Amino acid sequence: MPSVRILNGPERDKVFVLRGGELVGRDPTNAIQVFAPGVSRKHFQFVMDGGKLAVHDLGSSNGTYVNNQRISRHPLIESDTITVGGINLRFSVDDNAPAAPPLSLSGDDVALGAFGASPGGFGAAPGAPAGGGGGAAVAVAPKAAVVLKEDEEEAGEDYSLDASVVFDMKTIAPKGASVPAEDRIAALQKRLAILFEISQALGGSHSVEAMLDQIMDKLFEVFPQADRGFVLLGDSVDTLKPVVVRTRQGRQDGTKAEGVQISKTIARKVIGEKQAILSQNAMEDDRFTGGASIVNFRILSMACAPLLYRDECFGLIQVDTQERVKKFTPDDLNLMAGIAAQAAIFMKNRKEAEARQNLQRYFSPAVANEVANGKIDLKLGGDTKVGTVFFSDIIGFTTMSEGMSATQVVEKINRYMRYMVDIVFKYNGSVDKFIGDCIMAVWGVPLEVPDEAAAAVTAGVEMQNALFLLNGEFAAEGHTPIHMGIGMNSGQFVAGNMGSERRMEYTVIGDNVNMAQRVEGKAGRGMVLVAETTYERSAQRVIACKLKPTTLKGKSKPAVTYVVRGIEQGPQVYMTSLPVAVDTWSEDCKRGLLVKAKLLPDGQVMGLILFHERPTAPKLILESYAPEMPRFKFEVVVQGDVKIQAPHGCCLKTSFSIRGTPLEELFGKRLYVSDKSPEDMPRGSSHA
Repeated sequence: MPSVRILNGPERDKVFVLRGGELVGRDPTNAIQVFAPGVSRKHFQFVMDGGKLAVHDLGSSNGTYVNNQRISRHPLIESDTITVGGINLRFSVDDNAPAAPPLSLSGDDVALGAFGASPGGFGAAPGAPAGGGGGAAVAVAPKAAVVLKEDEEEAGEDYSLDASVVFDMKTIAPKGASVPAEDRIAALQKRLAILFEISQALGGSHSVEAMLDQIMDKLFEVFPQADRGFVLLGDSVDTLKPVVVRTRQGRQDGTKAEGVQISKTIARKVIGEKQAILSQNAMEDDRFTGGASIVNFRILSMACAPLLYRDECFGLIQVDTQERVKKFTPDDLNLMAGIAAQAAIFMKNRKEAEARQNLQRYFSPAVANEVANGKIDLKLGGDTKVGTVFFSDIIGFTTMSEGMSATQVVEKINRYMRYMVDIVFKYNGSVDKFIGDCIMAVWGVPLEVPDEAAAAVTAGVEMQNALFLLNGEFAAEGHTPIHMGIGMNSGQFVAGNMGSERRMEYTVIGDNVNMAQRVEGKAGRGMVLVAETTYERSAQRVIACKLKPTTLKGKSKPAVTYVVRGIEQGPQVYMTSLPVAVDTWSEDCKRGLLVKAKLLPDGQVMGLILFHERPTAPKLILESYAPEMPRFKFEVVVQGDVKIQAPHGCCLKTSFSIRGTPLEELFGKRLYVSDKSPEDMPRGSSHA
């Protein structure tokens, strides 16, 4: 479902589903309220344009921007950024909206779930975290020649501004002074315009340092009296490091910033008390009496504001002048505080984006957000948890890689991994680790997942279906296919950070984890093989084939396993993964996969079948060759093609009868009892 996500400001991370017609602006009656400087009551509207969503500006004074370009009307594509009044909204075709079934029987346009279109094929990777790249602010390299110099003493302050308050002229006006209402309004409008310009500039910044450079450029433009400007980053006076140094003569950095010293007295006031400080004559200011560095630096007037986001301080910005006739005013300090607040929001977003980006390599976006927000504590140590452990492995990896260079093997495996991991995340699983070509994932930790076993099994079925389409791409490119076996087990295990304080890894350990890996070792091509515990926890939704007991390494008693062939997604509607073939096993036979089945009265089924190549006959004789069931043939009637978001392959809408076939028992009882064990079905068997 199309949606927009607010990337910054008080409503950050709020997602709105779009259907067309939604108004955006300050008015609380709008579908999406954005309350920020420079935003009109009804600023813009989402409209349908040729079947696609577009942004239509409603004549706003400050304009609507898409990807930093002012627009009047603009069609939207994936990841477009809309900016109004410094608030950024990221458009997505499907941003964490409720997942649709991988196939739909209700119309011709069918979404294949994780098979969604992407520039490189199906299965687009999750969008990049809000804010893009850029490192955490504290990681910017220091400018060593700039020195914080300790002063001899500090005094109380009598002329400052609470850094959390901006645009409040009564707060910062000198005692006894009166500011006419019209002057206050004019000053406020001027500063709103400046802040709006800065917010637009920040939207195009790709790093913290680039953003701070832009801000310093703007400060020198706005404050003609400024002779010097500094930005120092750090969460305390002792950790402050200069990242931007500017004079009227130009930029300075590193060894070029000779003789530049900044008063530690001022820094301590600003950082420690979270106050924006103004002095119109710092050398005579009672607050800095005895500050030798202030005298030595010839600071006659200065304005300094903390980079403050709520209670988190990232550093400070200071401008000063060494000329007596030039002074900074309370209005200037007010503007400085507002600019510093915008910079702090940018830095906070960058810091969180980097943290989420790192977390999302292992956790689903939902879990990563919980960890980043501190709701899940990934401390060293472990706790006993209950969940489902998943292993998938490429069968015949050595044979597949013969004749390929190391680079080609890595590229192919990474392509495969990207699509498989997307499906794990789609169903709220967490990737524990990659072991060569094996994926280890877990459901139920660190965030509890409702019906975690069913979620894990659903992911497994969809992964096998996705691999069928990916192999269609490989075939079109002249590459050998990939075949995968999946194994799962559910139960108790220990979950937590293992290792040391210097190097730790969040993982799960225990006998039930080992059991899952042993089960996977028995899974053949195209199989989702689960232990009895996983089947029991998902039995109300799955259709499966029960196998004869098998011996697992390290287990004294034979274990019962089940091949899951589908999972219910609605009343009598199943996502399935059942291999079929046209005609018989001849060289030119067409292999297919029944991926969705809707049960109708009298044993009739409406189904969707994927093929790498399209059969042309209106009626087809198909052979089912799931290795755990007897082979059988059945006739299907092709009712038409169904669109799929994949560059290769096709999907046919069909109808057929399952009466008198093993599928009647599989769908009717949800369980087919096989006379085979995993040993009777070598890992290399099943569909190709």
